[in-house]
Amino acid sequence: MDLSSLQGFLSSSKSSVDRAARDNLGDTHVILGNDAADLDSVVSAIVTAYYTAQSLAKEEKENVDHDQESFVFPVVNCTREDLPLRTEVTFFLKGNGIRVESLICRDEIDLLGLHSSGKLKLTLVDHNVLTSADAPLTSSVVRVIDHHKREKPLDRRDTIEPVGSCATLVTEIVLGLFDRDQVVCNLLYGTILLDTVNLSPAAQRTTPKDLKAISELEDCLAKLVSKRPVHDDVYTAIVKARSDISHLTTDQLLRKDCKILKTPEITVAVPAVPLLSQKFLELPGALDALKNCQRTNRCTAVVVMGWEVRDLANIRRDLIIFSDGIHKAKQVCTPLENCDNLHLQLIRHSTDSQSCYWLYDQKNIGLSRKFILPFLATHFEVKAQNQLDVDALTGVDILIPNGEASPNKYQMQQQNVPSISYTSAQNLGVGDPISHGGSNQSSAYNSCPYTPQNSCAEPEDGYPAEHYFLPSFNSREMIEKIEFKRHKLRGYDKTEDQLNPGACSSYPFTPKNSYVDSSMEGFFDAKFAQQQQAAHIMAGGGGGGILNAIDSEVLLRKLMEKQRRGDSGSNSSNTSSKSQSLTKLNVTEDFLPGGDTLASQLSPSACQIQHKEQNEDN
Repeated sequence: MDLSSLQGFLSSSKSSVDRAARDNLGDTHVILGNDAADLDSVVSAIVTAYYTAQSLAKEEKENVDHDQESFVFPVVNCTREDLPLRTEVTFFLKGNGIRVESLICRDEIDLLGLHSSGKLKLTLVDHNVLTSADAPLTSSVVRVIDHHKREKPLDRRDTIEPVGSCATLVTEIVLGLFDRDQVVCNLLYGTILLDTVNLSPAAQRTTPKDLKAISELEDCLAKLVSKRPVHDDVYTAIVKARSDISHLTTDQLLRKDCKILKTPEITVAVPAVPLLSQKFLELPGALDALKNCQRTNRCTAVVVMGWEVRDLANIRRDLIIFSDGIHKAKQVCTPLENCDNLHLQLIRHSTDSQSCYWLYDQKNIGLSRKFILPFLATHFEVKAQNQLDVDALTGVDILIPNGEASPNKYQMQQQNVPSISYTSAQNLGVGDPISHGGSNQSSAYNSCPYTPQNSCAEPEDGYPAEHYFLPSFNSREMIEKIEFKRHKLRGYDKTEDQLNPGACSSYPFTPKNSYVDSSMEGFFDAKFAQQQQAAHIMAGGGGGGILNAIDSEVLLRKLMEKQRRGDSGSNSSNTSSKSQSLTKLNVTEDFLPGGDTLASQLSPSACQIQHKEQNEDN
């Protein structure tokens, strides 16, 4: 590996990438900058890599037993296609004799393959946490040099301090070795000036360590070139190169400085361009570039923030909201339009079948992308949280009195559900669930109808299932009572059916004899229970059943039939025919007590009917 110069080191490293992955050699040290790939990131990576290679070479010379070759690669964390978009990087490197072609870009080295082989030793510069895409490489990280806020606890040889530039920390580490290297000193010097806005107190980025590093670098350069560098000249040249977009296409303009906002609900690309968005739309292929930006980043909308600075008293800002659908664009337009701080004024908008955009003039020129991104992130996070709260309510059963979820996937199930005992309920005036209403307010009984436990509340919901149910009843018994009442209303007898024991009789119910006085009705009811055995003996003679009541109409009809058959009209024959009829009906003369016969009790009425019929015949 050529260590005679920084350019020689970069060229030899680039040519060794394939061999390091192919051959089974020693460890591979990779110095990786952040994904912005700005000047601070790139310079810190290549200078730290050069220093690491020098240190390893010195250790190999001192250790004669070391026979495996190690590799050191500085990696620019962007693709080769996007490297020209970093105009200040390409300008400053070329100005110091570094060929951009000798740099190793992120898509030109297989870090995951090196990690899988166990040979990767990763050093992070200008950031202290890997991106989600590079998260599998975390276990290979051995060192961090960064000036941003620490996002994870220190667990290795880390250098993380809140200074103006990461190049300041690198200067502290390497200056003792490279104090005679003009290229290294120039690169570190210009990078610190750019990050601290030329050491401006108004920018509030400069720290004492930055000032010390600048002073030491100026001393080194003064010794090497016999002239101290001028702050303003170096800074102005880099800023001018960063603003030069004359050779960039519209696609490159959108990729040059683009931030991606990702939330659970929406993804938004927010590129910043160094000209007004209204002028950007006038460039050839501007709409196609916006469509490509949305498709490449897989985002809902693209918010292009443009600015124009003619002088300190004449600064303008505007922005474009672009999407391939009106609804998608409105998701971003609405919150920005309702943001009072921005003071957006719509200039024009255009919609067609494939795309739509809204162009706004931003009256508050003090708010840059550093405000827009947090504002949109907060808006959509709050919106997503509100939607989550609504979704959490979908598991709540509104029929459950206390409104708990049944079940609620966003809440731990309640284990201990308080219940009221029967005695406590009475003391509180609730009363027994099956009790009747009390007569006054002091009654222990509940004067309100009891509300039964919700049938939707299941035991696994945590609700007591053993208390306060309505009293149970025998449904079969209830049905029998209903059927009995129904048969009685329809005129069916209540006696047991001999062919269907246990069921109500299907025979017509025999009404009380209207021709017998009320004493006969009471007489039959009282005597039937006492004469069961005698009635059974009498029924056996005729082979018939027991009559529990007498149907007078049937009896009279049979008597009249006998009269029509030619029986004599004497009283004795009438009495004899009545006795015979009763005998056929299995009713004997001596059935009634006290010596009276049933025929004699019925004979007056029967005779009256007989004489009436004879008179009609005559």
